[in-house]
Amino acid sequence: MPQQIILASSSVYRQNLLKQLQIPFLVGLPTIQERDYTDPDPGELARKLSYLKAQSVARHYPDDLIIGADQVAVLGEDMMPKPMTYETAVAQLQQVSGKTVYFHSGLALYNPAKNETFTDVVMTKVTFRALTNELIKRYLENEYVLNCGCSLKSEGLGIALLQSVESSDPTALVGLPLIRLCDFLTQAGYPVP
Repeated sequence: MPQQIILASSSVYRQNLLKQLQIPFLVGLPTIQERDYTDPDPGELARKLSYLKAQSVARHYPDDLIIGADQVAVLGEDMMPKPMTYETAVAQLQQVSGKTVYFHSGLALYNPAKNETFTDVVMTKVTFRALTNELIKRYLENEYVLNCGCSLKSEGLGIALLQSVESSDPTALVGLPLIRLCDFLTQAGYPVP
């Protein structure tokens, strides 16, 4: 019997993505505080947080396969976190108007029983259209984005804000790179449909 899959994430977006693979999974809530960790390299920060999230639920699921994921958005040298407030979302969207943001989507698959970990980071290059204040206002009135990195919910109305998206995995921008995850599950011996 294959190991159980545990998603170490409270993100509904990640849960919805994982459902696309049609494999049964449980949700384990990670206990780390993201703000307690830093790294000057956004990709390494995303990788580290993904692994730490998976590891943080391992004591509850020592015989299962645990998926951790995190995303770090960067404009130039500035990291663009979840806005948490309407005012911050407005400021972020004004800041990214007409510019390119890089989303580093970290992924970890942790098997505590074998002390085996697979990690990777998938980068997505996102170029925003020129955004007017009216467009930003309409978007924020119609889409809840306070828990989305860089105030972007690309699987919803956020797609209208974009000029282009470049990635090796279209699901990475939403926060869980499924193509890479399928590779990891296969390497770990878990049957992917």
